[in-house]
Amino acid sequence: MIASGRINLPSTRWVAIKPKDIDILSLIEIQLSNVQEEIVQKQQLFGKLLKLKERIKDNKNLSLEDIQEIVPFINLSADKFFTKEQLVELKDRLSSFNSEKEAGSEWFEFISKLKYCYKNKLSKTDITAIECIEYWKSITSQLIGEDEQMKNSIFEFHASQNNMQMRYGLTDELFKYLMSFMNN
Repeated sequence: MIASGRINLPSTRWVAIKPKDIDILSLIEIQLSNVQEEIVQKQQLFGKLLKLKERIKDNKNLSLEDIQEIVPFINLSADKFFTKEQLVELKDRLSSFNSEKEAGSEWFEFISKLKYCYKNKLSKTDITAIECIEYWKSITSQLIGEDEQMKNSIFEFHASQNNMQMRYGLTDELFKYLMSFMNN
């Protein structure tokens, strides 16, 4: 923090800075440029999410391409959870999905079934719960494989998302409920 011509360094040591040592105008211009770029990216994400929302409202199935379209925007907020290598690997695994498989509609069917199980407090031996467990195992195997570090990064990223659109219907309650099936 700059205060009275000094910078507070992590060591809590104060260093005197002379105005001529720093080109404040350039620093501000760089920050303005960075903020402007972030705003443009957020506006693009906003537009794509609105389009997806309308498709869902119109009861249209989402295609894999629809979901892949927002992956770059997820990357923007994911960089504090994933290494660059993990993001590349995730993107590669996601793009290797068969688009004919209609992964998006399968996901929303999974969420609907999981909600049904949760609302009715079904046990993990119920046929619908078993379908949810099998789907979860399948999708996590395809996306994560046996990479525990990737698994932890994905779960941390998911937990950090306040924006429910980025969770694709998998609320904290549903996730905990699903994990109770997986852990027993």
